[in-house]
Amino acid sequence: MSRVFHLWNAVRIMPNTRFDRSVTIHNPHDDHARTVVDVISAAEMLLRRWPVEQRGLLYSAAVQACWVAMKSGKGGCEARRAFLRAARAAHILEESGHRQNGASEDPT
Repeated sequence: MSRVFHLWNAVRIMPNTRFDRSVTIHNPHDDHARTVVDVISAAEMLLRRWPVEQRGLLYSAAVQACWVAMKSGKGGCEARRAFLRAARAAHILEESGHRQNGASEDPT
């Protein structure tokens, strides 16, 4: 079985931390927006729905931040920031109702 499958099964039984603010992502698989409200939702998006061609260093950092937050039950702010950075780099972050265009902004 794949590493992602094993990781996803572990994710489902770990503590979850809600984000202080939701993050809206443009899901490239079905061309719909998806609102991410907590660490487990972010991990699910990263592991199961993230564009394969956009899985670089910021993606890996976001997966790691989510993993740490889930293991400890803390770190939701750090996981959210890492998730935002990865989404901006992948050009799938929706801000103010519009899909992000690659402009650099504060990831908080």
